[in-house]
Amino acid sequence: MKQLNLALVLLLGIWLIPPTVLAEVNLTQIDTIAVSGGGMALTPDGSKLYVVSGSTNISVVDTETNTVVATIPLLVNSSMMGIAMTPDGRYVYLLFDKRYSGSNRVEVVDTSTNSIITTIPINGVSAFGPSRVAITPDGNEAYVTIRGSTKVVVISIATNTVVGSISLVGGDTPVGIAITPDGSRAYVVNRSNSTVSVIDIMTRTVMTTIPVSIDPYEGSTYVAITPNGNKAYIAYSKSGLIAVIDTNSASSSINQEIGTISTTSTDLGQITIAPNGKMVFVVSHSTPNEILVIDADPSSPTFHTQIGRVEKIGAYDIVVSPNSSVAYVSGGETISVIGIERVGNSTDDCWATYENGNLHIPCIKVFGPFGEELHFEADMQYEPLSEPMSFQVTGVKAK
Repeated sequence: MKQLNLALVLLLGIWLIPPTVLAEVNLTQIDTIAVSGGGMALTPDGSKLYVVSGSTNISVVDTETNTVVATIPLLVNSSMMGIAMTPDGRYVYLLFDKRYSGSNRVEVVDTSTNSIITTIPINGVSAFGPSRVAITPDGNEAYVTIRGSTKVVVISIATNTVVGSISLVGGDTPVGIAITPDGSRAYVVNRSNSTVSVIDIMTRTVMTTIPVSIDPYEGSTYVAITPNGNKAYIAYSKSGLIAVIDTNSASSSINQEIGTISTTSTDLGQITIAPNGKMVFVVSHSTPNEILVIDADPSSPTFHTQIGRVEKIGAYDIVVSPNSSVAYVSGGETISVIGIERVGNSTDDCWATYENGNLHIPCIKVFGPFGEELHFEADMQYEPLSEPMSFQVTGVKAK
């Protein structure tokens, strides 16, 4: 069978341009988990969800049954600031700020025993403490931003000790951090001056500082990088805007802001990207609390626009399953389990097929007498020896 990505088709004697299919995402709550949750981390295989429950413990959720199968008491009742899991799923790193927990520290959970195995002190911090953490893809190091400073602390996963500190020249109040999939660079969002510091992981030095056009007052807190490493998305809490940074090492515009995305929110929080790379999920703290979905598929006609939303009371954090079909949203007294169904992903959905003289066109858009869009699919048959080449319509069905 041949596939034809037709630019024009002949239908009923009229040349029509096939439509682009506007993407949208259907978000449906399929279950709830009886856990009051904050930060979350999902194992690489998606089988277990680690949830910081209030200030007292960590709940371990079996995602097949959506039930709590273990509870890990925190060493001290305190509020967690950041969370990350190692790529092999063996350890979970939790950040604590002395303003809320008595000391600046990192606690490490061993997922094989579901217990806290060590505490790593973060010394030499006079104001705000640890804020966010990202772990290198090889699982060797954890990078921790220190909000009340201009530095990032490096922790060895093997020894669970601080092995380095990186001064962010040109940065101020580092918060969000994400590391490229190839492990070469870390992108650190500086909240106070609306810049992004790019760290060379190998040399532990700042390669460049990227200015972002959004006013620092708007407050950048979270950043996520696409699975292919080509873009970074930064959520700005007060404006509802998302800044887009080119992180593609082969691009001529690498380490530059390449655009902003508007949302229906005025207060953005946690941001994450589906493992398939086609959707950006961001928490909205404005009323009502919601999860917003941005189209991140470059082949889609709705690329970099908001294509979905779902309400969630007290929404705080979101993680997405490895197959990008389920999202877990913490906040309030429960975790919402959200089914994700993307429809109309891109113009690829409109490939026409031709076989043995029969042409099937799945997507046709025409405008009705009042300007309304009408969608059809059609079947046509090639008329042998016709000149110019023509087709006879054999069937039309409204969609």
